[in-house]
Amino acid sequence: MSLVIGADVCKSSVVFCCLDTDNPPEDYNEFYRNGDNFQTAHANIHGLKMILDLKPDVIVLEPTGVNYSRLWIDKLGEAGVRVAQVPHQACKVHRSLLRLPDKDDPADALTLGMYYLQYSDDPRRFVINRDAITYQLRDRVLRLQHLVKVQNIMVNRIKQDLAYCFPERQNVKAEAPLFWGWLAGQRKSIRYDTELEASIGLGISGDAKIAAKALYNNMLREKEVEREMLEIIKDPQFDKYRKVLSSYGFGQRGQAMIISQLFPLGNFLDDKGKPIVERSRGRISKKPTLKHLSERRVLKMLGLAPSREQSGTSVDKTKKAGSTLCRTAFWQWCLTRIEKTSGRLKGDVGDRLHIKYTELLGSNPTKLARSKFHAYVARQIFYDLVAELNKD
Repeated sequence: MSLVIGADVCKSSVVFCCLDTDNPPEDYNEFYRNGDNFQTAHANIHGLKMILDLKPDVIVLEPTGVNYSRLWIDKLGEAGVRVAQVPHQACKVHRSLLRLPDKDDPADALTLGMYYLQYSDDPRRFVINRDAITYQLRDRVLRLQHLVKVQNIMVNRIKQDLAYCFPERQNVKAEAPLFWGWLAGQRKSIRYDTELEASIGLGISGDAKIAAKALYNNMLREKEVEREMLEIIKDPQFDKYRKVLSSYGFGQRGQAMIISQLFPLGNFLDDKGKPIVERSRGRISKKPTLKHLSERRVLKMLGLAPSREQSGTSVDKTKKAGSTLCRTAFWQWCLTRIEKTSGRLKGDVGDRLHIKYTELLGSNPTKLARSKFHAYVARQIFYDLVAELNKD
């Protein structure tokens, strides 16, 4: 017998229920309606002890980024409790199959527990559990992205003040640390002092100085987080990944984003370290066809796999699923290393990719050509990584 806890993570607590693997509930709705089957553990020492005293073998959660669930994942993991995470969409579908209400914490907790009881033998149905170093890398990547996003908002706000305070500099670029440091009163600049004296503006207001100081501190923090991130990816376990990504011209930020999604690549491969490929019959053609499952999962993780939505007789809609950060990283890489002549990737890899990109542009609209090219490059990186990892 094993004790499985299905837990729905809230802002400062978890709502959970206990399930016996040898004696699961026969009537889910009756189990759900009995309020005694559900408990709430708050995010404090007493709540943690409440769960640990039950001596669970597994606790099943939905992933909530690196915020709400992080406390429970780390603390329960330290206590030796296995943590399994169910993808959001899978939880939604399974809850519907169990005919449990939506947007209800006890229903979610029961759904998570029942999902584990049914699919515990198939690890591909659960979110990848990353090791501590990879988790730190992902945390730094997301933190850095947040700082950049906040920084852009702050820059735009200050530029509005500069329109009447110092109009000659209202179009200053975000990548001008000396100017922002000077405006914040943290750095000296004779150049900007002279320009301000000759300006027709009304002078730097107190609000502009306060906002500039906050922006400057944000920039300093961004540099610090980036330094921490770059230190993490120097870990030897990432060496082969960085080698392959460097050969494609990805910078360190782009490498960190991609590695945080794909490491370890073995989670996408079979027991022999090879890509998983299944043979099946096509739905329409009825002919034998190969499904490259590992390749599809990698593309989805990188935000480059189209997800089709169908509804009755309406036209199919497709959208990209997966990591928005990685999708952006591929777009930036394509712009700087493929499209722009000045920074174009050189060597055999660069020549091959440029020929492929030119070919796609010749037969597709620009937006579609880019999308197809990003997916093509991701496939090449995947198979190069497989080859690199299997060298030993």
